[in-house]
Amino acid sequence: MAVEQALVNDVVEIVLARERGFRKARRRKPRAQLLESLLFGVRSTDWPTFAGAAVVLLAIGAAAAYWPARRAARVDPMIALRVE
Repeated sequence: MAVEQALVNDVVEIVLARERGFRKARRRKPRAQLLESLLFGVRSTDWPTFAGAAVVLLAIGAAAAYWPARRAARVDPMIALRVE
């Protein structure tokens, strides 16, 4: 359940950030021009680059949610309640 909530949050953040990035890139903001000058062969509106970055961020978010949830699931609930 915690992993699912984290993944939904990550997907929403990625979609909103992508839309904002493309809006700025279409208006040719200075940051978009800086991105094009720093990355050889990559335009500021390059779909494969944005999709690859989104997949990497989603994988990192999934791992960051899964490992603590797995560790918490291994703890006996009675022992956890006694400690508190």
